[in-house]
Amino acid sequence: MHLEQADAVLREKANLFSVLEREQKKSVADIENLHDLYQAGQIDKYGFGAKYHPWAERQRQLDDEIPKVQAELDVLKIAQLSQEEIISEARDPLHPVANATGGRETSDRRNYHGTHCDRRR
Repeated sequence: MHLEQADAVLREKANLFSVLEREQKKSVADIENLHDLYQAGQIDKYGFGAKYHPWAERQRQLDDEIPKVQAELDVLKIAQLSQEEIISEARDPLHPVANATGGRETSDRRNYHGTHCDRRR
């Protein structure tokens, strides 16, 4: 269940990142179109300012927010890969984590106990 929750959080964060990137691209295009209208004399400086300032503020917010979300997404991806690696190792019968005795450990114990048992006799 924990892995399913982690997958859901990862998908949600990836979706948020995509939404923010699309919003940023649209915002840049809107600002450029507004600037073109102003340069063409189709809107005055007051109309330009009224539209530009909210868009510019949102653009600054996106410029701050997108790298943070990207970093969070990267951390989640790394954590997921680490979990998958741990699970894979735990399921591998030849891996020391899955094989609690680790092969050599059993023979080392036998040699240790056999040596001490022989000395006591």
